[in-house]
Amino acid sequence: MEKWMSKFPLLVLLLAVCSTLFFNAPHFNELPTHRHAWSQFDHHAISIGFVDNGLDFFHPQTNTKILHPWDDEAKKQDFSYITSVDFPIHHYIPAISMKIWGNTDPIHNRLYTYIYSLIGVLFLYKLSRLLIEHAYLAIIPPLFLIFSPVFSYYQIGILPSIPSLANFIIGTYFFVKYTKSNERKQWIISLIFITLAVLSRTSFLFLFLSILFLEFVRVIRSKRNVAFYFLSALSAIAVLGIYYGYNYYLRTNYGTIFLNALAYPADLKQFIEVLNKTLSLWKFDYFTQLQYILMLVIFVFVLIFSRKFLKQIDLALAGLFTLSAIAFFLLMELQFADHNYYFLDTFMFPILFLVIVLLASIQANRWLNRIAILFVLVIFVNGVDKVNRSIKIAYERVAWDLNLPTLEAFKNAKMLLDKNEVPSSATILCYNAYIPSLPFYFMERKGLPIVLDEELFIRDAPTWGYDYMVFQNQFFAERTASLYPEIMNHFEIIDTDGKITLCKKKRTSE
Repeated sequence: MEKWMSKFPLLVLLLAVCSTLFFNAPHFNELPTHRHAWSQFDHHAISIGFVDNGLDFFHPQTNTKILHPWDDEAKKQDFSYITSVDFPIHHYIPAISMKIWGNTDPIHNRLYTYIYSLIGVLFLYKLSRLLIEHAYLAIIPPLFLIFSPVFSYYQIGILPSIPSLANFIIGTYFFVKYTKSNERKQWIISLIFITLAVLSRTSFLFLFLSILFLEFVRVIRSKRNVAFYFLSALSAIAVLGIYYGYNYYLRTNYGTIFLNALAYPADLKQFIEVLNKTLSLWKFDYFTQLQYILMLVIFVFVLIFSRKFLKQIDLALAGLFTLSAIAFFLLMELQFADHNYYFLDTFMFPILFLVIVLLASIQANRWLNRIAILFVLVIFVNGVDKVNRSIKIAYERVAWDLNLPTLEAFKNAKMLLDKNEVPSSATILCYNAYIPSLPFYFMERKGLPIVLDEELFIRDAPTWGYDYMVFQNQFFAERTASLYPEIMNHFEIIDTDGKITLCKKKRTSE
C-alpha cells in the first residue's frame, strides 16, 4: 500500500494528461476555424511558407499580404510575402515534419505543440518537487495548469505561446536548481531556455528580466561569479538584440502580419472598462471557479499552518514574476480582452510559481497526507468535467460565426482555379476572407485578403496589384457590393462553383 501511494502523484498526473488528450483527440488534424482562428491560421501559414521556400529559416513567409488603403501606391503594386515574426523555431520544426511527410496538415503543428506542452507540465512538476517537501502537495500546481481551460485548449493549438511557456518553465527549473547548487552549468541551461522563450514570444521579456535582475542582486551581494554572470547575461541579451534587429529589418523592408505595437489604455477609465471586459469574458477560462477557491484556501492555509519560513529568494522571484506580468499587462491591456491566450504569456506561470512557493512553506507530516490527497482528487474530478465542457464550448458553432462558412465555401477552391487554368504564381484578391490565410490555403495560391467589410477597403482594393479576384457568393452582395455597387466594373466573372466566384481583373475599368 505504501509503495502504491508513493506512485500516487505520478499516477494522477498521467491520468490528468490522458483525460485532456481524450477530449482534444478529435481536433488534432482539424484546421483552426474556431476560437482565435485568425491568429492560429497565420502561424500555420508560416510553417507552410517554410515548406514553400525550401526551409529558408531567415526569410519566413506567409500566403497573404495585408494591404491598406493608406499604403503608398508602390507598395500596393509590388510586394513580398516575407514577413517579420518572433523567432520562428516553433513554426520551422513542424515545417520539417511537413516536408518529410509530404503534406501541410495542421497535425504537424498541433502534435508538436502538444508534445511541448507535456514537457512543460513535466518540468512544472519537477519544479514543484524541487521546492515542495510534500509529494502530494507538489502535484497541485501541475494539475492547475493541466486543467486550466485556456491551457487545455491551446495545448494542441498553433500558437507559440505554449512552447514558450514550457521553455520558460524549464528555464526557471534550472535557475532554481542553480540557486541551490551554484553549478554554472545549471545557469547556462536556464539562460538558454528563458532566452528561447523570449525569442519566440516577446511577451516573456519581462519575466526573463526578472531572473536576470534577481541573479544580478545575488551576484553583487555574494561578490562571486561576477564576470561569469555579466558575460553570460550579456550574451543572452546580445542574442535577443541581434534577432530583434533582424526582425526589425524584415518588418521595415517586407512588413508583417503580426502585431508589433504596444496596446495600452489611454486613461484610467479605459483601463477599468477593458479590465472589466477581460474578466467578464475570460476569468473562468484562465482557471476554473474551484481552482480560484482552492488558491485562496491554500493562501489562508499557509497563513495559519505554515511551519517553515518562506525562502527569501523564492519569494523574491515570485514577487518579481508577478510585477513583470502586471507591467506587461499594463502595456498590452487592450489585447487581453480579445485574446485569452495572452494570459499564457503573462500571468499563468507567475501564479503557478506563487502557489508552489506558498505550498513549499508547509512542512510535511502525516495528517497532511489526507488533506493533500483530498485536494488532488477534488481538483482532478472537477478539472476533468470543466475541461470537457470548455473544449466543447470552444469548438461549438455559433450563429454569428463566419469561420466555418468560410471554410465550407473555399475547401474546393483549388479545383475551381485549376479548372480555369489560373497559374499557381497568380496573385489573388479575395473579398470576404474572414480568416485571412484560409482561402489561400485551399486555393494553394498567395494573395491579398480583404477581411473588413468597410467601404474604404472595398473601393481601394481593385487598384492593387493582383491578377484574379475571388469572393464568397453568400456574403458578397450583402456585405461587399452593397457598399460599392460599381465594384463589378473592375472585374469580369470567369466561373463559379456555387460557393465562390472567380473573376479576372479588368485592365481598364469601365
